[in-house]
Amino acid sequence: MKNLDKIIEYFPVVTFIDETLKIKVCSKEVQFCSIGIVGNKILFNYKFVSKQQMDKFHSEWIEKIKKEQSEKLKAKEFNQLKQKELDLEKENIKIGDVIVSTWGYDQTNVDMYQICEIKSKRILLKKIATKKVKNTEGFMCCDVIPDINNFLISKHENTEFWSLVKIIQSSNNKYFKFSGFASYEYVKIWNGLPQFCSWYA
Repeated sequence: MKNLDKIIEYFPVVTFIDETLKIKVCSKEVQFCSIGIVGNKILFNYKFVSKQQMDKFHSEWIEKIKKEQSEKLKAKEFNQLKQKELDLEKENIKIGDVIVSTWGYDQTNVDMYQICEIKSKRILLKKIATKKVKNTEGFMCCDVIPDINNFLISKHENTEFWSLVKIIQSSNNKYFKFSGFASYEYVKIWNGLPQFCSWYA
């Protein structure tokens, strides 16, 4: 830092400064020399042919660095908010709870999983059958609820797996994220209400 302060002394004119993004450009305009600083690092130390060339370079460089720094700042803020690990007991996730996965294009498939074991931040999920809710059947659609403890076994799909539980939180809301599911599945804790599903043929 001391070395940086000594270098800056040779460039008395502050051409640009942004305290939030930690960008600073200092110059010695008589000799057309300047330095560009981000944080505590000098990213350029150039001598130019003319003041116009120097000013043009400053303008382009500042816009480029402002964009880069803004993106880094946004990414940092986002990463501080997203996927904070859960205290499952505090979040009231317990053995016997049901996880619902809905997915499909032009139809709504509903898969349900029962939490059978909890270890630290992971839950053991086992796929269970669903039951149709009476008087909800329509044209190739109906509401379903979980058939608790009616576990499914299949040779063609993984019906039992450990899922890491994380939380995505913002200032407005939060929701749980469960590993082990495909990106196209919408996964949530069952809220106790019937779930709509539909099918073709």
